Amino acid sequence: MSEHRRCSPVDPEPASNRSTSGAFGAFARFWGRQRVHVVLVAGLCVMSALLLRGYRDDSPTEDEFTHMVRGIALWQRGDTRMQYGHPPLGNAWTALPVAFDSDNPRIDQLPGWKTATASSVTVAYLKHDYGGAREQLMRSRLAAMALGLVLVAYVYRWCLVVFGWRTALVALALTALHPVIIGQARYVTTDPPAALGFIVALGELVRYLRGDRFRLWTLSLGVALALLTKYSGIIVVPVVVVATGLCAGLGWARFAHKPTRQRWLEFGLHAGASASVVLLCINLAYGFQLTGMSVQAILERPEPEYWVSARHHYRLLELYTPLSRLPGWLPLPVPYTYLYGIAGIRAHSSAGFPSYFWGEALRQAPATYFPVLLAIKNPTALLVLLGLGAGIAARRRRFDMPVLVLLAGILAFLSVAMRSHLAMGVRHVLPTIPVLAILAARAFDRAWELWPRPWARLLLGATLAGTIASAAEASPHYLGYFNAIAGGREGGHRLSIYGEDWGQDRARLAQFVAEHRISPLFYHEQTRVRAMEAHYLHLDYRPLNCSSPVAGSWVAMHALSALSRTSRSCYPFLADLEPVVQISNHIYLYWVPPDWVSSSERGASGSPRPTPRHLERGSAESELQGPSDDVER
Repeated sequence: MSEHRRCSPVDPEPASNRSTSGAFGAFARFWGRQRVHVVLVAGLCVMSALLLRGYRDDSPTEDEFTHMVRGIALWQRGDTRMQYGHPPLGNAWTALPVAFDSDNPRIDQLPGWKTATASSVTVAYLKHDYGGAREQLMRSRLAAMALGLVLVAYVYRWCLVVFGWRTALVALALTALHPVIIGQARYVTTDPPAALGFIVALGELVRYLRGDRFRLWTLSLGVALALLTKYSGIIVVPVVVVATGLCAGLGWARFAHKPTRQRWLEFGLHAGASASVVLLCINLAYGFQLTGMSVQAILERPEPEYWVSARHHYRLLELYTPLSRLPGWLPLPVPYTYLYGIAGIRAHSSAGFPSYFWGEALRQAPATYFPVLLAIKNPTALLVLLGLGAGIAARRRRFDMPVLVLLAGILAFLSVAMRSHLAMGVRHVLPTIPVLAILAARAFDRAWELWPRPWARLLLGATLAGTIASAAEASPHYLGYFNAIAGGREGGHRLSIYGEDWGQDRARLAQFVAEHRISPLFYHEQTRVRAMEAHYLHLDYRPLNCSSPVAGSWVAMHALSALSRTSRSCYPFLADLEPVVQISNHIYLYWVPPDWVSSSERGASGSPRPTPRHLERGSAESELQGPSDDVER
């Protein structure tokens, strides 16, 4: 391993410009100084346009309201009792535009507040004024988008300092035009903040190891940011400790040419100072509430009303943390809510959740789940550049220190993610995607230097231009993006559906039903919040349940529900009928004929299955054929 050369972001006044004079010369000198900023602003403007396109047309997803209400509670009451599902920083940021609205209800007077039941508080908040809360959510989405822009700006600036302008430019294109990054940054969740925290922690670790000034403190703040945006951010702690410890032990990077004793003394002092800053930031974020408690007091405290905890008889801390093996008198300088949140996510990950992957309904994700999703959700151009970089590295048989740190971060994150049983979409490994983009950009830079022939550089440019095609293809339905390896949207949705169907297409369903006068309609609501959205959209339907008389009716079901084992046993028409229309691949619309009889009731008689007359399968953008336009049932 060798310490990477320090790269100047840009020559403030290129030599070719110094000899020029007049207005043109002044402009050339100005451009030489400002071009890196102009490129960044242009990239962020393009990304902003993609983020904003149609964002109000997406219905609220299931978790967005809960994140927003948690953030409002934090600003309104200063109480972090509901921040066990996720650390508070992401929720606090996205709720900032709406937290101080004068007509907000008092959070502490809503049902569920006393027991810290986030779901009950959220439902009560929505019942107060669903339309107003929905409008607030649209403003909160703007804050979420701003965080996505900050993420891209940091990646660009970091690459500019560490690798140079060409890598920075390519990294800007790969992140600002990445369909997954754009798609996730359009919603009020904790995943984009977690991605920002992860890349800042790794990036500042690299700059610390390079010996850059003040990087011990920025590294500490980066680690704190990762820990306070999502519990998975704890993965950066062993990465930082191991990477720094190796460099100290072997005399690499900032520890080069120093005596062994000095290296380890510096390592210890820096580790202690960094840990102090991180702990201070965690306690500040939680308002120093319920911190410094003894192990015994923590274990004796009643756990919040949380469905994950209820499954384990409210013993999460005993079952999913090592607290029960520690001395009871020992005080812990970490808030109770933070510790409880870590226990909750471990229990949730261990149990799994109903999902759909590789053509199969499942509850627990296989180890291949996240690697496969990264292979089919990243743009093909990015994957090609990563493969190119791997080939170059294999030929050179060495890595620069920054690349090694980034690789270590990805491997650490994936090793933990692959042990999780949650198959809830690519968003749970979103922090790895900006890191992969940086590695792909570095591969582009290396290839550009190694292969100066025009045809090779033209091929590299064409590959990078593929990112534009990916962004254009995905817009504005970014969640449903799959690359060419998966067969695009159609092929990808046969492989994965959970992370793509968040309920964002309910407004499109209501519009389609109204335009085509679909009636009578049974709709599988899934949750109370989704039922509120359906009523707000004036969707004319009857709730679908196992005993619903669906013969002679239309049925709308979300893809994940239609593909689950439970639904197949509850709704036999799913086994016999194909959807007539798929709304953005995520909501299936079935026509059940009046004389329909399930295959189980027909037995083995082999009688032909009734089929709807004059109906053809189509997409949400095509019109229904036959009686659908004028039928009144």
